[in-house]
Amino acid sequence: MVGFSGEEDESTWVKANPGLEHGQPDLVSLKRSWNTMKRSAMGRGEFARYHAARCDENTGGWLDMSLWPGGQKVDWEALKGKPAWVGLDLSKSLDMTAMIVAVPLENGRVALRGHYWWPRADVAQRELDYRYPIRAWASDGKITLTPGREIDYDSVRAQILAVRDEFDVKAVGYDAWGSKYLAEQLQADGVPLVVYRMGIATFGPGCNLFQNLWAGSRLVIGDDPILRRACADAHAKRDQNGNIRPIKSREFCAIDPLVASIIATHVWGGAKRSVYDEEAEEYFKQ
Repeated sequence: MVGFSGEEDESTWVKANPGLEHGQPDLVSLKRSWNTMKRSAMGRGEFARYHAARCDENTGGWLDMSLWPGGQKVDWEALKGKPAWVGLDLSKSLDMTAMIVAVPLENGRVALRGHYWWPRADVAQRELDYRYPIRAWASDGKITLTPGREIDYDSVRAQILAVRDEFDVKAVGYDAWGSKYLAEQLQADGVPLVVYRMGIATFGPGCNLFQNLWAGSRLVIGDDPILRRACADAHAKRDQNGNIRPIKSREFCAIDPLVASIIATHVWGGAKRSVYDEEAEEYFKQ
């Protein structure tokens, strides 16, 4: 069965269930459990952990991590000059700041590239709290640790300008909360900013689009362990109308890269032209 990690191989069950030969559990019951639990990401994760002695990222979260689209080769050099849409999730204080660049490919697919920032101060304690290898990520160039206890927004601004020089940036979607000064600077730089409202009327459709891209294998992501952790750590909160928004699965985790990905893909809008493009064009005509 495509997408499973060996849980369906009955010959391996006995290794994780030494009581099988004594009927505890019996094979028929275990088969019945697998046939029921394999239908959902949560069920497959629980079977992997409790019946197959396997580590699994699916812990009842929003996204099925067996469909993680990472590890794919992306030739960013060849994509230079292509239209791109950007999602920016700025930190409130000590949180991570995340920026995702979305570049549409053929067949309705879209490549995502992440840029992340975190304060360097207290990074050792943050590694213990979050259980993230932050300094290893920094050494590998996956995240930028800025001096002090707050994010250096000059570093963020410089990276946005570098992305604008690299691609034909159509829009940079951002949450207006707490980012007025940086937004004013970027507007003066001529960056096509679009305010992205985080209310359910906007964010709900954005989450739905991202979920469809995820399930339809239309996302293309390279080596990005930070975005992977964000996707695995996000749980879904649903309102009475079924609208979804991702929330943290625990106090110390960072889903900012996922939020930035949702913003980036939504301002792009999928195969059709995004309403946020039109909003940006009208704004800058004024």
